[in-house]
Amino acid sequence: MKNSVIKSDTITWDTFRKGDRIAFETIVRSHSHLLFSYGTRFTRDRELIKECIQDLFVSLWERRAHLNNTDHIKNYLFKAFRINLIKLVNSDSQFVSVHDLPLFEITLNKEAQMITEEYHLDIKIKLESTLKKLSVRQYEVIYLRYYEGLSFKDISEIMNISAKGTYKLLGRAIAVMRKNLTLKDFRFIFLYYI
Repeated sequence: MKNSVIKSDTITWDTFRKGDRIAFETIVRSHSHLLFSYGTRFTRDRELIKECIQDLFVSLWERRAHLNNTDHIKNYLFKAFRINLIKLVNSDSQFVSVHDLPLFEITLNKEAQMITEEYHLDIKIKLESTLKKLSVRQYEVIYLRYYEGLSFKDISEIMNISAKGTYKLLGRAIAVMRKNLTLKDFRFIFLYYI
């Protein structure tokens, strides 16, 4: 399955780079919502996020003939978007606190739905409280790894840190979570939420 996604991404990207509008529209449609969701991890300014997404795609179209090859369109776009959004946020002097960021939506699989609503609500409250104790970068690595399902290599490229740094950052984030959750809660979260 993964190889077919890579092959599809490679073909779509190459076709787009040659000026195919349909390939470009496919990239825009399939990644805009992901970029928007990722952008909410940096700022609550929805218009700024939309502006950054639009600027990214306009820039890509204008520079399409000069872009590098990629096997992973999502990773390429996340990295470019992150760089542009951070520049915009910093230029607007909007300092982002992890406490101001919206939490990513927590969903349960079918087995977890059988758990009582009271316990589910308690866990959700504990998780939200724990996530607010993470640094912005720790929060981001948790989001990229468990919500977006990216590999450590991909995360290191997006966040512009070494693979070793990615492991350390995730380890520290998990340590903070373990410190603030009971072992039972922690296991429940990793089994059913992530």
